[in-house]
Amino acid sequence: MRKLVLVFLFISALAYAQGLIAAQQDIGQLISEACREDLAKSLGIEKDKIEVKSCEEVTWNDSALGFPQAGRFYMQVLMPGYRVVLSSAGADYEYHTNASIDKPVIKLNPALSMLAAAEQKMVREIIKEGNSLAIEKIIPVDLDEDEQNEAVVIYFYGAHSSGAKVIKFDNGKALVIFEREASTPVTEYKLIDGAPALVFTESDFTPNYAESKKYQVVYKWDGRTFVKKEL
Repeated sequence: MRKLVLVFLFISALAYAQGLIAAQQDIGQLISEACREDLAKSLGIEKDKIEVKSCEEVTWNDSALGFPQAGRFYMQVLMPGYRVVLSSAGADYEYHTNASIDKPVIKLNPALSMLAAAEQKMVREIIKEGNSLAIEKIIPVDLDEDEQNEAVVIYFYGAHSSGAKVIKFDNGKALVIFEREASTPVTEYKLIDGAPALVFTESDFTPNYAESKKYQVVYKWDGRTFVKKEL
């Protein structure tokens, strides 16, 4: 009889643990979806363009959820919650949340976002994605070393073409300071001899695209814009 009771207690405990794990996974999924919805609204894009890279349970030291602001008072209690990392167009966004489904508190960490949400939104207003155009990646980089990132945007368009735009942000406005398109889907941003560069792969379409000769055209940053360099 005692063995039966022990077996019953073990099975009950196992079922409870499995149920608890499943519930925690469900909460994590719901919290992740809330974060995706918040970021989609901030960036002005569809939610399906945002990927959940990770979602982990954490216990925050207080009600600041890991993002304390100077001059504000926070309840000094342990707060169960989640750390959610989202990705969109090459930029990562970290959210800290509580563990409430009914009233989720979600906070975006701007310091760990590669490009601010407002700037991402301006980029997408300049480069409007559609049936024939899609952003491959948005690369934040401080080209002119003024402690503010510019955005190097690589995109695809048409059947097999690509391009790049370099966007500078100034006082809440976005200005395109360089743009060029390529006749193949290969456009890259890289460092060449330590200098930022854009490399466009071109085709001469002879006798056709598939069999044509491919060659590269390189533009290097000169301190103000990207300038073509002879190979």
